[in-house]
Amino acid sequence: MLSDYGVNNESIEVSDKEQNITNIQPPFIAQFGADFVAVEKVDAEQVSFFWKGVHQVLPKDKFTREWSGIVLLAEATEKSGEPDFKIHRQAEILALTKQVAFISASILTDFTI
Repeated sequence: MLSDYGVNNESIEVSDKEQNITNIQPPFIAQFGADFVAVEKVDAEQVSFFWKGVHQVLPKDKFTREWSGIVLLAEATEKSGEPDFKIHRQAEILALTKQVAFISASILTDFTI
């Protein structure tokens, strides 16, 4: 899907996780247990990441025990974006306009009765 949106991406498997995690430039997506997390910062002592929308910080050794070593790296470019964005946006605005018109007509009908 990232490729469809023009986002350069690559997945890699890191060997020697404890040693090499500090060599990966955040942000990146990491397979963590049965889930995926967004890693925002890694230093010699700890890893800061978002898991299910909640900010977490774990000692580096504890994080690397749960981490599969799989990483998704992605980088947006000037050409990145939703395919057919203008068409989708116009359809969204039209749907919203119809909804507002329906609600307005309903309210006006209630006042005229």
